Amino acid sequence: MVSTVYVGLLALASVLLNNSSVQATQKIRIDATTRPIIRSEPEELWRTKSNEWKVNEWKLWLKKTEDEFKEFYASLDEVKKNWIKENGTGVKEFIDLTGKKWLNFNEAVDKEYKSNVLRKSASWKEDQWKEWLTKEGKKLLEKDWQSWIAQKESLLSALISVKWDPWKVSKFQEWKTIGWKFKEDVYWMRNTFYMPVIDDSPQNKEFKEKCNEWKQRDKMETEQWNNWITEIENNHVNKDCPQWAKWKKEKTAIFDKWSTSFINSLIRGKQWVKWKK
Repeated sequence: MVSTVYVGLLALASVLLNNSSVQATQKIRIDATTRPIIRSEPEELWRTKSNEWKVNEWKLWLKKTEDEFKEFYASLDEVKKNWIKENGTGVKEFIDLTGKKWLNFNEAVDKEYKSNVLRKSASWKEDQWKEWLTKEGKKLLEKDWQSWIAQKESLLSALISVKWDPWKVSKFQEWKTIGWKFKEDVYWMRNTFYMPVIDDSPQNKEFKEKCNEWKQRDKMETEQWNNWITEIENNHVNKDCPQWAKWKKEKTAIFDKWSTSFINSLIRGKQWVKWKK
C-alpha cells in the first residue's frame, strides 16, 4: 500500500533533484525558500480553486489512469504470452530428469522425499512394492510436478512484478507532481511538520480548517488509489491469464499420462531390486 507522507516526500525529493544545479553528491536542504518549478501552471492555482474542483481533478486523473492501464495491461499480456511460449519445452526436460532420478532411486533421493522406503521395505514382497509405487510413489511424483509448476509460476510472477511495480509507483507519483497538487502538498507538509503549534485565533482557525481539508482529501486519494490497485491486481495483474491456465492444463495432462505409464514400467521391471543393491 502507498503511504501518503512517503509518496509525498518521494515526489518532492524527486522533483527537487531533477531541478537542482548542485552536484548529485551534495545534500539537498529543503527550506522555506525552495521554489521548485513543476509545470507552467499559476503558482497560486491551488489556493484559488475550491476543494470540489480539486476532488474532481482527482477523479478525472484516476479515470485517465484507468484508461492508460488498459493499454499497459495489453502489453503485459503479450509479455505473459511470450514467456509461456518460451517455457513450453521445459516439461520434457522435467520428465526426463525425474524419470532418471527414479530409475536410480537411492538413499539421497529417499532422504529428499523423507519416505524412508529403503529401510522399511527390507522384507517387502512384490505386492507390497506394487502398492507403494501405485499409491505413495505416484503421490511423490505428483508432488514433484506441483513443485515444478509453482517454481514456474513464481518466475512468471517475478516477471510481471518487474513491469507492474514501477508502473503503479510512477503513476501515483505522476499525480503527486502535478503543478498545483505538488505545491499544495509542499505547503501543507511544511506547515504540518515544521511549524510550531498555533493558537485559535480566527485567522489560524481558518488555516487549520484548510489544512484538515487537505489532509482528508489527501487521505481519500491514497485510499482510493490503494483500493483501485488491489482490485486491479486481484482481477487482472495477478490472475491467471487464459493462456497460462490452458498451458498448465495441457502439460498436467501430459505429466499424468507419463507418470502412470512410468509407474507401471517400474513395476514391470521390478526396479526396486536395483534400488536395494
